[in-house]
Amino acid sequence: MRARLDPWLFAQAEQAGAQCLAGVQVDALKIENGAVCGVIVEGDVLLAKTVVIAEGANTLLAEQHLLVNKLPQNGVAVGVKEVLALPKATLENRFALENNEGTAWLCTGGICADLPAGGFLYTNVDALDWSTDLQLWKRCNLACSQVLDVVKPGEVLGRLTEQAARQRGLPAGIPAMATAHDKAIEALGTGTREKGVAPISLATYIGAIVHGDENL
Repeated sequence: MRARLDPWLFAQAEQAGAQCLAGVQVDALKIENGAVCGVIVEGDVLLAKTVVIAEGANTLLAEQHLLVNKLPQNGVAVGVKEVLALPKATLENRFALENNEGTAWLCTGGICADLPAGGFLYTNVDALDWSTDLQLWKRCNLACSQVLDVVKPGEVLGRLTEQAARQRGLPAGIPAMATAHDKAIEALGTGTREKGVAPISLATYIGAIVHGDENL
């Protein structure tokens, strides 16, 4: 998924000496003496020896500088993605699923009058990924390359090295585990291990912690 692929690509580029800017849009190419020498971003000029345009099908920048012809309407299609969150029981009822099954449907045919069209529908459990909305990252003054990958609690992130073990007087090779939110640890610490029991935490914020079968 893009939320995992983009940070990995950013890291590879940065290791090679590149400077990565997320959440910005190139408005135009900087051209001097008939040659492209950089890009213009929100009025600022970023110079570069080589400029690679990787716009995909939406070649707005290339069209602006007459580098490519505008695609004809019958040569492109519009793709729309929508994510709907529904209770597990509702999904199982609608798609006749059971025992944590999932489904994927591919639809094609004349569903848009005389125009060719298709669709892809699939179910998915809660995804453990960061948002791919670059504007949201920008509002938070962050880039997806600045955060760690999202992992599940209980996953082994690594093991204690020989050097670290000697410094701390611990056996080498002890696994470093990903943990849950501190509120979940509070629940375990207070002995909350079954439904019907709920501790109330008065800390940085007030929260009541309960057991459940589904994420809310």
